[in-house]
Amino acid sequence: MAEATTKQRLQDVLERCAEGNSYEELLQNVYSTFRTVDQANDYLKELLVRLEDASQEQRQDFHEQIGILSCALGEYGQAIEHLEAVKTR
Repeated sequence: MAEATTKQRLQDVLERCAEGNSYEELLQNVYSTFRTVDQANDYLKELLVRLEDASQEQRQDFHEQIGILSCALGEYGQAIEHLEAVKTR
């Protein structure tokens, strides 16, 4: 069986983080190598693009994922901006 890609691992961990779990696991996945940091930044950019074309319900999910991943990457201003959009969730 093929090993999960970095993007797949990030997606899985982000889902668990949104449920209130696994932030520490997210940090371990993001910072395991320089390459995964780059891939995490690429995935963040992809989420930002997908946010633009998303439905209202999807936008909430994307804001949450972007906020969590931004925080893990040290982009605190961006994290606050996106998490503010889901604080009533």
